[in-house]
This record gives sequence, structure tokens and C-alpha cells, in this order.
Amino acid sequence: MEKKTAEECVAGCKKHPCEDCTFCQWCSDDRCRMCRAKKKCGGKLSQAEQIALYEEINRK
Repeated sequence: MEKKTAEECVAGCKKHPCEDCTFCQWCSDDRCRMCRAKKKCGGKLSQAEQIALYEEINRK
């Protein structure tokens, strides 16, 4: 895949084909490399899981 500059890119174009990217901000190569090196998140929580996590965190 050929990298394009921001000027060459049309709407929806990305610097890298990251799956979780919805809006490429054309970060510097160093920042982009740091972000892409992170482990993938475990996915979204269900509504019940979100409520349970909220209650666990706020239990005092």
C-alpha cells in the first residue's frame, strides 16, 4: 500500500489501514508508531457489563 500525503488524499483516506481508525489525523510518524504498537482493546462491553463495572468502581 502506497502512503499518500494529506494533500493527495481524498475524504476517508488513511495514513495506515488501522481497523479501529475512523478519522485519520495524519499524526507524525513517531506518534503513529506508538499508537499502532499498543495492544488491541478487548472489545466493547455490553450494557450489563458496563453497569457492573460502574458499580464495582464506585462501590465505597
